[in-house]
Amino acid sequence: MSSSDSPVGKGTLPKAIRGREGQLEPFEWYAEMRRDSPVHFNEERRRWDLFRYEEIDRILGDHETFTSDRGVLADDPARASTRAGRYYRR
Repeated sequence: MSSSDSPVGKGTLPKAIRGREGQLEPFEWYAEMRRDSPVHFNEERRRWDLFRYEEIDRILGDHETFTSDRGVLADDPARASTRAGRYYRR
């Protein structure tokens, strides 16, 4: 099965885990993302990826700061990245 035959669909998953092998064994990639980039904007997919509980809990609990209603997170990754950076320092 090639990545274009993925049951999940092309473009739905990050490129690193889009193929069959990546879908079957994504654990190393997830560990790397949790360690190196817990809040990550994927340019290709134009989506934010969150990899740690702390970030997910913070974002889900703060609708005023983290919303797509104003288009900040969806349409302006640079501004949103700066805003997220205030909360998530490594």
